Amino acid sequence: LATFIVEKEATLDEDSMIVAHLDSLKESFDYYFSE
Repeated sequence: LATFIVEKEATLDEDSMIVAHLDSLKESFDYYFSE
């Protein structure tokens, strides 16, 4: 059970990193297309 919790936290951390990366990509696209 402890292992599952650790893996779950790691997955959440990776998900948040991916979301943050997508957010920055979206901002780059918004800036690029607004020119």
